[in-house]
Amino acid sequence: MTTKVTSLNPIFTQDAKKVYNANIRKAKVLKFASIINFFVITIFAIYLLSLLKVSAATIPMVHIAIGITAPVIGVIFSRLLILSKKCIETAAFYKNVFKELNTLKTQNESDVKKYLEKIKCNPKDIKKAIPAIAHFKAWQIKKEQSLNEIEKLKKNNTTNSNLRYILEKQKHEIQENEVLRSKLKLAEIHHIIENPTSKKKLEDFGIRISLSFAKRHASILSKDDVYFVFKDKIQKEKHRKCLTSQEIDNLEISDISRLIF
Repeated sequence: MTTKVTSLNPIFTQDAKKVYNANIRKAKVLKFASIINFFVITIFAIYLLSLLKVSAATIPMVHIAIGITAPVIGVIFSRLLILSKKCIETAAFYKNVFKELNTLKTQNESDVKKYLEKIKCNPKDIKKAIPAIAHFKAWQIKKEQSLNEIEKLKKNNTTNSNLRYILEKQKHEIQENEVLRSKLKLAEIHHIIENPTSKKKLEDFGIRISLSFAKRHASILSKDDVYFVFKDKIQKEKHRKCLTSQEIDNLEISDISRLIF
């Protein structure tokens, strides 16, 4: 009996190339909008400065106008750039998904099976699991890129204590928000590979808590290291409050997946 398409996880019905193209277009539109916004800021600033030369009576009005509009325009500009960057990152991810998908389709089933054995994953139907495996590989690429960024920062042999601290904070931020987050996503995809009809997400089980460099180290020293906190209902079912940052860092993806899902 074949599995209905509608009952499959969206990963299996998603067109990676379409998602990539859509995000590239969206990123271009947002970038163009941010450029227009920048010109609006410039023209508005020039206009307000010109009013200062008209008469002393206009000065309070100009100050009020600047105080009201400048923060608003600035926030819009910043948000447009952030959204554009996010779309570019999403497009890059789905570009990797598309590449991995094409590679997997040309590989022998025995080669794919060896890879699955390596990540300790055992789907019932390897061919049908390929789209999810492509997503898994794309998340692995994302994780490796983040680890490479950390390695580059480690190569900085500065003797300046302030700079060393800044570098440590940068490494921590990448580890906390990219590497550990990627491992959680890999655990989710690992579950989907083995359970193609599952619609469960990380958000259904708990939330990720990201801490600053100082707070994370303090939490580890005080033995209160919390990274992925289970929802109350899940805590009762699993008799477990959370997964620590150290656990996620050290455990294999298959183990994390089974602890969550």
